[in-house]
Parts: sequence; structure tokens; C-alpha cells
Amino acid sequence: MPQKRLPRGRVAQTLLVAVIICIANLRAVRRFRRDSAFVPRKKTAAKGSASAAIAQKPVGATEA
Repeated sequence: MPQKRLPRGRVAQTLLVAVIICIANLRAVRRFRRDSAFVPRKKTAAKGSASAAIAQKPVGATEA
């Protein structure tokens, strides 16, 4: 099995490339949000909305 293991330098290089790609993606997302004035929606459901009614329905309850 030791023949199939990557050398330590290769593992470190792979991790470094993964971190570099992650940082590049975060920068691209920040740039997109800044340039497009993107405002994410809040995840809270408004009272009286259909999604709020579904979220408050007890598990196993059936409609009559």
C-alpha cells in the first residue's frame, strides 16, 4: 500500500491549491455582490404567508 500514497510535498501542494481556489471564489462572490448591488433575501417567513403556515403545521397532521 505505501506505493499508492502521495509524497508529502504533493499532499501539501494539493491542499495549497484548494485553499487558493477557495479564496479566489470568495473574492469573485464579493466582487459580484459589490458590483451588482445584490441583496440576499432574509430567510424568515412572513406571518400569514403560505410558507409560514406550512412551517408551523405539526408533523403528521392531515388537512380536513
